Amino acid sequence: MSHGKAVKISFLLVLLVLSMVILACPHIVTIKVENAIVAIGEVFSVTITTNTPHQKDWPWDSESTFRYKLKKEGSPEILLSGELGRGFHRLFEPGVYQVTASALGYKNKKFIYGEWGGSATVTVIKVNFVDTNILFCVGETKTEGYTILPAGVKGGVKFEIEDKNIAKIVPNVGPNVTGDLITIEGLKKGYTKLKAKIGSGAVVGEVDINIGSGVSISTPVRGERLPASVPLNKISDVIVKYCEESAGAEVIFTVEGAGAGTANFDGQDSVTKTSIAGGTDTLTLKGLTQTPPNKALGLKVVAKINGKKVGESGGFSVCAHIQDITLTG
Repeated sequence: MSHGKAVKISFLLVLLVLSMVILACPHIVTIKVENAIVAIGEVFSVTITTNTPHQKDWPWDSESTFRYKLKKEGSPEILLSGELGRGFHRLFEPGVYQVTASALGYKNKKFIYGEWGGSATVTVIKVNFVDTNILFCVGETKTEGYTILPAGVKGGVKFEIEDKNIAKIVPNVGPNVTGDLITIEGLKKGYTKLKAKIGSGAVVGEVDINIGSGVSISTPVRGERLPASVPLNKISDVIVKYCEESAGAEVIFTVEGAGAGTANFDGQDSVTKTSIAGGTDTLTLKGLTQTPPNKALGLKVVAKINGKKVGESGGFSVCAHIQDITLTG
């Protein structure tokens, strides 16, 4: 037998032995994910253990290293990794992520690496609503569209109204029928939220609901993961919708909330509009003084007809938030 053939046969024997080891020990590393369906930023844990506690059971000549890694499905980039034990993580982009367990050992003077521990998934869910504010009047219904991310995820998301005295979800309409529409009925004047939740109770999406008896007023919205607010020394639009019973009346809008900062209508303390049933107007708010600590969301835009309050926005603040950072030099 030639030297080349002997080397080839030896190599094949090594591969055969390793294959037998892998087949005999398909779960050298076991991986478990707790809280595997999460909201953006919600904590989930990855636990990795070995089923080969004694060196004689290992398919290597020396101690091995056990690890796990996490990648988004369809992407080669490793986002998270950890070693034997338990790790806690957060993810900030919706999608399905694959967690795989692996082992690295030394055999026949070579390092051998194998993903021999199976895998698990983590799904990060987000719900986007079509509107930032749902405006309507007492007794009316409003159908709101939404999208669940990642695409294709349908189960596991539940919708609820924060204050069920103000509005309710109309049965047999929306997610039970189409999967992308939900219908709400206004019960009485006020402000609440429509929330999308997953099994852990985490909120994966929400939208403000503003219901008026005469006027419905939107709440200033700055952007995702920012509180309801208007920026300091800058302007922000508020939308108002007029209900049937206020038709033809003069509506006076002011900002209320003593001690919670100040804002006005771009230089005016009040604005007067003539209501047109079913019509809308846009008011321009400007933040003047910042909301102090412990007074968050203490400001409201209020609508009055002949001195009687007929609608108000949800609470908001005047504050500054860092949204973009640019490094130079």
